[in-house]
Amino acid sequence: MSDGVDYRRISIYLAAAYVPAYLMDSIIYLAGSEKALTRPLYQFLVAGRMYLPMLGVILALLMTKAGIRSGLKEYGLRAGKRLPQLLLLGASIPYLIYAVGVAYGYLAGLPVADPVKSLYPTLSREAERLLSRPPCSPSR
Repeated sequence: MSDGVDYRRISIYLAAAYVPAYLMDSIIYLAGSEKALTRPLYQFLVAGRMYLPMLGVILALLMTKAGIRSGLKEYGLRAGKRLPQLLLLGASIPYLIYAVGVAYGYLAGLPVADPVKSLYPTLSREAERLLSRPPCSPSR
């Protein structure tokens, strides 16, 4: 096509990003959503699902021989001197948002839920025993 749009790259991206995501969703649906999401394997699938768009971009760039670095620069992404700082900022933003929400909840007198408590039913008895045991003192 002469309109400057790389339809092959777009098709590869869409297939690489959405086909595995829909397969994961189908597996979870067929296993029973509520029952499946309490198992670590399915939780891993759900957490890994959010990386599929990124992998789709990388796969599309590799298959069209655009090169990952030059392809990402074409999309406006580049690694500069500030990359480590920006990665740290990006990783810390969800925790900052949660901290602000908890502080607001306490100040407003609202009940604040502990997200870790919802994980304990999925842990085995051994893991709960290990987590509740006090740490060992270092031997001399």
